[in-house]
Amino acid sequence: WGLPAGAIASIAGEAVIMGIIPAGYAPFVFLILFGAPVVWLARLVGMSRMVDDAREWFPVGRILFHAAIAIGLALAISGVLTGFDPQGVTNDASAAVAKWLAAAQTDTPPPTAAEIEPIMRLYVSFMPALLALLMVAITLLDLWLATLITRASGRFERPRERLWTVVLPNDALIAFAIALALAFLPGPPGDIASVFAGALLAALVAVGLAVLHAVTLGMNARPALLTAAYLLLLISGLPVIVFGIIGAGENFFRLRARRFAGSSKTQ
Repeated sequence: WGLPAGAIASIAGEAVIMGIIPAGYAPFVFLILFGAPVVWLARLVGMSRMVDDAREWFPVGRILFHAAIAIGLALAISGVLTGFDPQGVTNDASAAVAKWLAAAQTDTPPPTAAEIEPIMRLYVSFMPALLALLMVAITLLDLWLATLITRASGRFERPRERLWTVVLPNDALIAFAIALALAFLPGPPGDIASVFAGALLAALVAVGLAVLHAVTLGMNARPALLTAAYLLLLISGLPVIVFGIIGAGENFFRLRARRFAGSSKTQ
């Protein structure tokens, strides 16, 4: 419905949160983490230009890339504002888990917070990347639902597209490689790099899923395969790595092009 409507909605959401939680950074985190990225992406979805008397829309693959970068920036800024403290989070989580285990009635003595801390430290080290991956997934789902709603209203001019044809620009692969390498740095630089690595991994996973949708077209087992893939994504982290590798490899191996080589089937 246009950039002004999105901006008004974001500001209104910030005002509501400010009325509920007047103190702290919550309203600003909402605006940075939810309002601004979604408004920007909605603008890209509606962006087009005329090329040789034909309208060319902003590519879906670049929208996906922008989503990862926008969420990465939003999370990095939010982390700086709220003061992300990995050691503090580790200590609090270790104490909470130790207290919960101590309350359980068992024959063996429960582990102490000090014994739990190494495991919690490992979990916390993955937190920036996992949070970014989740936020990109939520944002993309919101954007897809928004297109359905807007198309139903008759105000969505962008034509329907086969989302399984989405292709990330090579810039996304380069950015992911750099972020992944820098994620091993200690302290805040490594945390920020982890955020971008997780966000870009989410984009690669989306392409990996698009490849699965494409290569299973026409198969009788397609519904079962897709259902199993999405269920595994919800309950296990391993498919994230698998689909991320597939998404990264698609730019080099062109699995979808090989699948439809010499075939007229594109639906």
